[in-house]
Amino acid sequence: KERDKKMMKLTKFLCISVLMFSVFLISGCVQSEYNDEDNNSGKKFEESPFGIAISHFGSDYLTRMPEDLLGARSHWAGSLIVRWYEVEPVKGQFNWEKLDYYLKEVGNEINLLLELRLYNGWASVGGCEKNLAGSPLKEEHWNDLDNFLKLLVRRAGNKVKYWSIGNEMEIENFWCCTFCKTEEESAEEYLKILKRTYNVIKEADDNAVIVLGGFTGNWKDGTNVNPEFVEYILKNGKDYFDILDVHLYGDPETYKERVQWFVDLMDKYGYSKPIWSTEMGGPDIRLCFESGISESRNKSLEEIITENECARVFYLPEYRKEYYKMHAEEVVKRYMYAFDAGVSKSFWWTLYAVKEYQHLTYERMSHVVFSKMGLVATESERGKGVINYTKTPGYYTYKIMAEELDMFDSIEKLSLNDAEVFLFNVLGKSVIVAWSEKDTTLDLSNYFDGTIRVRHIVSELDEQENPIYLEDEFFSSASVKIGEEPVFIREESE
Repeated sequence: KERDKKMMKLTKFLCISVLMFSVFLISGCVQSEYNDEDNNSGKKFEESPFGIAISHFGSDYLTRMPEDLLGARSHWAGSLIVRWYEVEPVKGQFNWEKLDYYLKEVGNEINLLLELRLYNGWASVGGCEKNLAGSPLKEEHWNDLDNFLKLLVRRAGNKVKYWSIGNEMEIENFWCCTFCKTEEESAEEYLKILKRTYNVIKEADDNAVIVLGGFTGNWKDGTNVNPEFVEYILKNGKDYFDILDVHLYGDPETYKERVQWFVDLMDKYGYSKPIWSTEMGGPDIRLCFESGISESRNKSLEEIITENECARVFYLPEYRKEYYKMHAEEVVKRYMYAFDAGVSKSFWWTLYAVKEYQHLTYERMSHVVFSKMGLVATESERGKGVINYTKTPGYYTYKIMAEELDMFDSIEKLSLNDAEVFLFNVLGKSVIVAWSEKDTTLDLSNYFDGTIRVRHIVSELDEQENPIYLEDEFFSSASVKIGEEPVFIREESE
């Protein structure tokens, strides 16, 4: 009997031990798929102001993305869209395959910004003209949203700290409320989702940073295209985001005015927050048309490119050299205007682009605005996917810019000879970025002593599609020659 008692105690002990071990294993699996300690090494690049938008999961280029991103000297991947309806197409049935695949491919040196699109056909009110636009949540499905967000944050683990909520919600392409009678009512419905999402994510990860999903930055008569909606959100939602996101396309010389409009609104309600631009890019074909791209709606593309040389540069292969040059210049110029406007981090739209646009119809025409801005041009074949990747001059120019300016402490725009001149303090040293519509000579002796080095951008490729680097030039700081292409200037002996 004594032996039986001992055996019973031993059996009980083993059962409890197995149970505790099982609980440990299960809890570990639930917490995160990606909690390696080494995943934190990218944090040293967290303050970098340079990012690149990626946009899509599961594309042909996914496996090469980390290498291309780091090759451009960017340690931030943005606009990675997670759509609730794709992850949970049926209530309670989850498909994490795309997200898991992406997170495993990303190296430890890359910081991620995930963009959450929280529409779901079985949970949202819907009824919008754009059937996948965001819309209010049905009352009975708030707990389902909570559950999705908790699982998402746990699954991402410490691979993801930054979360963007929604996208361009002040325009009907991305948000609509069919039962709302005013823009303020519509904004209140969006705000309900923002508040709930903010609270759930912060509870799941107290280190999380919430980005208020990008306002368009589209401008009309000196203001945002939907000022009532935006003002309601910034007035009543100030406690439910950490960073404000403004998308910047169009004319870069208006960036400062547009960003200031948002700064003034926050100031009106007694607060300020950092401003990022998670989508910024060019050249913008819409600037080829004085009255906007819609003026060409009744014309064939053949008519458009015959009449408008600017538009031809975007479409025709024989203009590729001109487009590449314009694109590389705009990479630098748009970043300078954004930083000068007070934007603390900007993501170029996008890493990948189409090399030639093949669908020559008006419906596709406006899409060219975004599809050719990317830094790596791709060619595809039906049934084969992407068959060729070409790093554009803009890609190499982006790398040069990041090498020269990454982790800068301050920026000041200077007034010199009608040129565009920006003075940066980079880790205690001065770097100037400058260009001018006409060739001119700058006296920079107030900023540099002795000899300075001028570093050029890459504006063309050779016949093998390799970058053509111009040799650095050296001048006296009192007599520095510049032209229409942006250059990087710092004190350095020959």
